[in-house]
Amino acid sequence: TIVQMMENARENTIVIFAGYEKEMKEFLSQNPGLRSRIPFHVHFPDYSESQLLEILKLTAKNNNYTLTEGAECKAREIFKLASTNKDFGNGRFVRNLFEKVITQQANRLANIESCDKDMLKRIEEEDIIKSIQRI
Repeated sequence: TIVQMMENARENTIVIFAGYEKEMKEFLSQNPGLRSRIPFHVHFPDYSESQLLEILKLTAKNNNYTLTEGAECKAREIFKLASTNKDFGNGRFVRNLFEKVITQQANRLANIESCDKDMLKRIEEEDIIKSIQRI
């Protein structure tokens, strides 16, 4: 159906297929007619550990959180290790980690009798460590 639409409406149709490189090659190899109708391929390399850390820091900042130096170091280690996993989700991994970190931070602070405003905004190394066990 897609191949037919791409051919019959090619003057006013744009189709974007996105996915991981290996899986996209397998997908395109399933139908030679599809492969021949896709003139442009754009490869986006995975983010580096530094770029993933910057994404995490920006996500935290946009949600009114800050990371301690220890949290940043631990996150960088985790990104380095996780990026070797075949199912690594790149930016999605950062988002999932951040969501777990916020939950972990809230759980940690729930056990503290008195919290100040800075404590509520600060992500500690232990929040990162305990969160990774949940991903």
